[in-house]
Amino acid sequence: MPYPRLPSLAALAFGAGLVIAPPGRTAECPTDVAGTCWVTRSVINVSATATAQGRTVTCSARCRAPLSDVLVLNDDGTYQVPGGRALACPSGYSGTVPDEVGTVQQVRGRRLVLRPSNLDELLDFARQCVNPAARVPRLRDFRAWVRPSRDGQRLTGRTTLHGRVGGRIPVSVRVTARSVAVPDGHEPPVPGGPRLRDCGTTIAVRCVF
Repeated sequence: MPYPRLPSLAALAFGAGLVIAPPGRTAECPTDVAGTCWVTRSVINVSATATAQGRTVTCSARCRAPLSDVLVLNDDGTYQVPGGRALACPSGYSGTVPDEVGTVQQVRGRRLVLRPSNLDELLDFARQCVNPAARVPRLRDFRAWVRPSRDGQRLTGRTTLHGRVGGRIPVSVRVTARSVAVPDGHEPPVPGGPRLRDCGTTIAVRCVF
């Protein structure tokens, strides 16, 4: 393979996906929520792409988070995705997933934009979990939003992280998590169809030359 670090970078991007939608946690809403709590399921897509000497290589993977996660929308305009659970990290790292915290902004229609305030902490955890020696991609774009249904009984959402790793051959990495959520006490639908595999804490990427 002319770009041997592409699979490892795709794995790091996947690590970021694990932080966005961790597969190893069972959803548990906090007991003292000042707002609403939602149980979510997600499909994660990751890719790493490099171009050199007129050739482009893309490594990618797609999987479904096998367990539910939680999103708390607080009445004060903030949100939280509770962490606190340990992942079986490929690197042997024994840390726990940080809480994701940030603010909520309503934009056009019913869409709610989520703006995390501790994204650097989340990306550093992904690096420690997957490969502590890897370079964290420099962020070019991060977008996250959810949109309630008209009856208020479901959220759909998408989180996209796009970054770039410099070097002799620059590599672009992208993570997208598409989610569906229902109020606490209900079981969210399984996204992605019956043939989609569940995510694990390691990933076998597919490379196209």
